Amino acid sequence: MPIILVVDDDAAIRAMYARALAHIVTVHEAGDGLAALEMLASRRYDMILLDLHMPGINGFTVLQALNRDAGPNGHTAVCVVSADTSQATRLRAARAHACYFLTKPVRLSTLVALVSDSLHKTLGPPSTPWLAPRAP
Repeated sequence: MPIILVVDDDAAIRAMYARALAHIVTVHEAGDGLAALEMLASRRYDMILLDLHMPGINGFTVLQALNRDAGPNGHTAVCVVSADTSQATRLRAARAHACYFLTKPVRLSTLVALVSDSLHKTLGPPSTPWLAPRAP
């Protein structure tokens, strides 16, 4: 099963995303940018859901670290999930190679569809029924 990393300083949001995605991925959680960087250095993830505005090391710093270091997650798809809807923030995230940008509060059905579609594109045709085509 694919493994994604959810990075958000709000434990309730991390738990909500984990519950919504549990049927298609294994979710690992980081409560801040420092924990995320440590986890990203130690294993490869299939996707990263990243909040931008966190105390200490923020999401932009995490994106910069991913761009600077071609470690195990140098090419991992990043979906920014943020309440900051400014055009400047969206542009900054895109320039930092974030693949997707979702605005909080995010519809869980949208999140599940985006993760599912992204993993299908990244990992290829599914070997498990969670992404199998529907029968006619």
